[in-house]
Amino acid sequence: MATVSETVSNQDSLYERFITKHPYALSNIVVGVSCMIGFTIGFLFLEEPHERFKKRRDIGLELGDYILSKLGYERPPRPWQIRKAQKGANKSLNDVATQDPTEDSRLIQDHLAVPTEQVYSALDEEDADDGASIDSFGPVSRTFSNALVRRLSSAQLGPMISHSATHNSILTTNIEQSFSREIFTPPVLQTIMANFLTALHNVIYSEFLPVLLAGQFMPEKLKFPFTIVGGFGYDSSTIGNLLSITGLVGALGVMFVFPILDRNFKTITTLRLSTLLFPITYTILPYLIFTRSGYNSNLPPWLTSVLLYGLCCYNTCAASVSFPTIMILMHRASPPKHRAFINGSALSMNSLARCIGPISWGYIMTAAEKYSVGEVSWFLLALLALVCTTQALHMRDYDEEEEKDAGEV
Repeated sequence: MATVSETVSNQDSLYERFITKHPYALSNIVVGVSCMIGFTIGFLFLEEPHERFKKRRDIGLELGDYILSKLGYERPPRPWQIRKAQKGANKSLNDVATQDPTEDSRLIQDHLAVPTEQVYSALDEEDADDGASIDSFGPVSRTFSNALVRRLSSAQLGPMISHSATHNSILTTNIEQSFSREIFTPPVLQTIMANFLTALHNVIYSEFLPVLLAGQFMPEKLKFPFTIVGGFGYDSSTIGNLLSITGLVGALGVMFVFPILDRNFKTITTLRLSTLLFPITYTILPYLIFTRSGYNSNLPPWLTSVLLYGLCCYNTCAASVSFPTIMILMHRASPPKHRAFINGSALSMNSLARCIGPISWGYIMTAAEKYSVGEVSWFLLALLALVCTTQALHMRDYDEEEEKDAGEV
């Protein structure tokens, strides 16, 4: 027993020494392990969505398919594997056809007497990625015909020589106009703006909620409904528990609530319902300070905590539903060949929101605290969320047919 106790004591002391020497290492180790898990999953199982590169060989995806096959799952055929098999079959056919004939062999073998249509069909399939002849084209879409016009006429992208009234040659280009017309279409701009506004008010909420909760509780200066000074007076442990539980609720919302809404409602309907919750929660949040027993002794001490947990979980669940919904709408509104650029632009706008949100709202909250109107900053945040809700009401859903039409080339 003494040996076991000494071993446990040594392990405890080793852990304590490590934490004392590296107080921030444990959280970074957890984050690093999570990143490695995400990287491994992405390397082995994430498929390339880009139209130009998704048919190229992916060694990571092949390794992931091999692992899945060993676990009993069916290995799906990949485009490069199908293309390789077709080329191998065509090569075998050519090898048999080029064998040197003998005096006893027939000039036309029975097994090579295949219909001409099958031969040309196989050749067309082999060269499908390289292009086809003009004769093989049927009726083309308006998008494709416009592309041909741009390629073969003065509407093409790149430098063009035009003649002015003075017979002088002028070098012009319309890259900028085509760039904005083909990539940043009105549906794309709407979804990017909705994503930016949602990210902006969510980052302000997540950054300044702990400030409100940790602010000094001064019941003598509070006066319902327009005089709010300070905060709830909670300690770091209480705030950490609140944020941890609400974060867990957000993760559960993505896993369970969002799939249910996605199956039973349109995407735009889900977005509108989720954005309607933000103005309500932002408006109610500062007034929960009047439910503290230190301000009103008739109220139970647990009431404020219950209301805070409910309101914060409500808001976090709405955020966990709204962001995936916006990404779905953005994916459907974006042309397939420009989706990577549009997604990058949306992420850049999110970074801009994380930059300007805390800076601007820091000044607003400081001014509101100075004039004893702490609720004003949260009213303005609710107004910003209401603008996002109004935009969502003017947006429209993009069904699969529209997505298919946008992808025509």
